[in-house]
Amino acid sequence: PRAELAPTVPKLRTFKINPALKGKIIGAGGKQVRTIIEDFELSGLDIDAESGRVEVTGFDSEKLDEAQTFMEELLEEFDSTPLLPPYEGPPPDVGQIYTGKITGIHDFGCFVELIPGPEDMSTRGFESLCHVSDLAKEKVRNCQGYIKSVINSDKIEVMYMGETDGGKSKCSRKAVLEGQNGTLVAEGNANIAQLTFKIDDPSKKGVIVGRGGKTINSIIGTYELANINVNDESGEVVLSGVDEDKMEAAKTYILELLKDATESKKYDGPTPDVGKIYEGKVTGIHNFGCFVELVSGGGSGQGFDALCHISELDIGRVASTKAFVDELGTETLQVYYTGKDARGRANCSRKKALEVMSEDPMVEILNCLGKESDSEQPEKESDAIAEAIESV
Repeated sequence: PRAELAPTVPKLRTFKINPALKGKIIGAGGKQVRTIIEDFELSGLDIDAESGRVEVTGFDSEKLDEAQTFMEELLEEFDSTPLLPPYEGPPPDVGQIYTGKITGIHDFGCFVELIPGPEDMSTRGFESLCHVSDLAKEKVRNCQGYIKSVINSDKIEVMYMGETDGGKSKCSRKAVLEGQNGTLVAEGNANIAQLTFKIDDPSKKGVIVGRGGKTINSIIGTYELANINVNDESGEVVLSGVDEDKMEAAKTYILELLKDATESKKYDGPTPDVGKIYEGKVTGIHNFGCFVELVSGGGSGQGFDALCHISELDIGRVASTKAFVDELGTETLQVYYTGKDARGRANCSRKKALEVMSEDPMVEILNCLGKESDSEQPEKESDAIAEAIESV
């Protein structure tokens, strides 16, 4: 018997973790689990919330072993930390300003310990969430970058705002800033500088922000900025940070980014036919899906791109766009053009294409006949046509 399954056969690894630590693998907004799937080229990663059973699937046995080791080591420090009982003391006073310790930083905000727990560590302290929208008077794009550059301390002054409708406690640094002009005494208060410039067309703000804020967060992280704000009406851009040279470099990058977006030619050819299957080149891969060029722009400019959402990539569930496309081992996809949505965005579906071709084998025959002959693999093309004809 063969000791190892063929590379084309999916493999499965199972192991158990503490169910209470599931969130450490998932991460904020699923960011950690997506990173694990992509870094170790997995097909899927599922965790049972009750039993803690982890199922990892993929084609590479070594990658599966590495992924398991990574997750087990990731949870080691948390497993050894005792889970203290919840806070039992009196709640903070609503409207009162507290100097608290930052106990956790996430994309959505930071947790602040307003009242420390007892010295014998018999219970936890009182923690409250300071949402990213309550960190400053201006909009904060990158929570971790802002805290590192502006607050520059593990201490933060916040006002306790009480509980939300869902029973979660909340606090606000913005409320303190609005009520007190000047420096907050508890914080490190790094020497923050600002660089201001204007862009010619305020409507190009979206180029700087990017899909879901991905571009602007990348700029903040790459150039170690505290924040970036773009005025919708005036086009004024304000960069905040500690290093002025890096702010200048960020400004240059933003202006070049806008220049490229302005100079790039838009597709001006005929619109693809709705309901037709196209074989297009994958032009971009994202967590939410991939973009496929249905009609090539040639040398004249940009082609016609359509989004194939991750839910439309395959008949079964796809956990990671990148891992799935990599496993296919091709730069092109056969997709069914479904048309444009209410916001004018073009969409396509590989799942629909597979369903149509399985229902009507003649579609596959026509697809094979419509391609230019591959002189290096003529037998492969002939076999594909023969198989499709045989199934009719």
